[in-house]
Amino acid sequence: MKKDSKIDKKRSKFFDKILLAAGIVFIGIFCVSGYMLLKYYGEYREQKKLDESIAGLRQAEAMDTKGDSLMGNSGNGEKEQKDNSRLKEINADYIGFITIPDTNVYYPVVRRDNSYYLYHDFMGEKNSHGTIFMDEGCEPEDTVVLIHGHHMKDGTMFGPLKNFKKKEFREEHEILYLDWGEGDQPYEIFAAALIDLTQEDYFTYEVLPATEEETKRYLKELKQNSFYFRDLNKVEQGQIVLLSTCEYGTEQQRLVIAAVSKNRGAAVAPEEE
Repeated sequence: MKKDSKIDKKRSKFFDKILLAAGIVFIGIFCVSGYMLLKYYGEYREQKKLDESIAGLRQAEAMDTKGDSLMGNSGNGEKEQKDNSRLKEINADYIGFITIPDTNVYYPVVRRDNSYYLYHDFMGEKNSHGTIFMDEGCEPEDTVVLIHGHHMKDGTMFGPLKNFKKKEFREEHEILYLDWGEGDQPYEIFAAALIDLTQEDYFTYEVLPATEEETKRYLKELKQNSFYFRDLNKVEQGQIVLLSTCEYGTEQQRLVIAAVSKNRGAAVAPEEE
């Protein structure tokens, strides 16, 4: 009996140690999770303040040399000029501004390399939200331009792009605006694609075309990989802009939205084989 009692005590102490260790692990996980949540929320608040500050700076009227306002030249924003000079003074990497009406997408676009702005905000502070940035292989005047942004679950940055998977949303949001320094110019959205980077033969949309023939082949492949594609009739040298963000279907899936400048022509409709 005494032997059994000793065995029971050893077992009890053993299980007590297991429970204690499990409790410590649980508390550790809880503390780390709490810290990460507070950190994320803090970054979100800082990002919101920054977004509001930038929006306020850009809403200031741009003046001509005589001191007259340059805003309100048209009712649709095509020639409306904003004051972007302050943004350039704040950050030399600033190259443009993107707006998708009726969404949270109202952000400056920067360009440096393809890593820095993944985790730095417009002011150069570390932030998981990052900044909307142009691919390092592009220039604002290129025929095809690629712009990257995080898909944030709090709805900031390129988080709203997920809504383009819905037909109703696409029908209500056919236009986005880009300002490369000459005012907000309208771009017509014509394609939406889900690209899985883990597939061996995936569409390498990040390898941009350099010639007219390459652009035709690129658009043809884009169409083949799109769940939404609207052929446009014109073939006049329209600037094509691709918005790329993460999609949480798989670890390496990307959502790509394509738009073409209305003022500079339209996308080349891929020829059918």
